[in-house]
Formats: sequence, C-alpha cells, structure tokens
Amino acid sequence: MSQTVTAIYENGVFRPLKKVRLHERERVELSIFKENELDDTAKTDVKSSLLSNLADIASDIDLPEDLSTQHDHYLYGLPKK
Repeated sequence: MSQTVTAIYENGVFRPLKKVRLHERERVELSIFKENELDDTAKTDVKSSLLSNLADIASDIDLPEDLSTQHDHYLYGLPKK
C-alpha cells in the first residue's frame, strides 16, 4: 500500500505530521522531496506512481462479471433481476 506522508526531519528522524498506517518497526522505502522543490513534474510522477499501484491492487481483486448490472444484489442482498 502506498502512502504520501508529509513529515518533518529533526534529530535524525522523520516525524510524520499525521498518523501513518504502519506496524511498529515495519521497513519502508522513502522518496524525499522538499516542499518548495516539488514542482508539477514531480507531483505528476508521484500521482502516476500511486495510480499505477492502485491499478495493480485492483487487478488482483476478483469481482463477479455482472457486478455493474447486479450491484443491488451484491450490496444489499436483493434478488437478482
């Protein structure tokens, strides 16, 4: 799962400004951009990477063929039409 996290670097440690969904001592890989250096190209690259990761996750999900036409059945348990 990919996350974009804003953090402050102090005393040799990155401190996230918001809660991060990770387990204690979980290893991660960081790409670091200073806020004032994050131009539109870099933002586009980050968004593209996130979208690619989401597409990978979505391709692993096995959904029924008739989900779009029978969504009430799958969501609410109504009889199929």
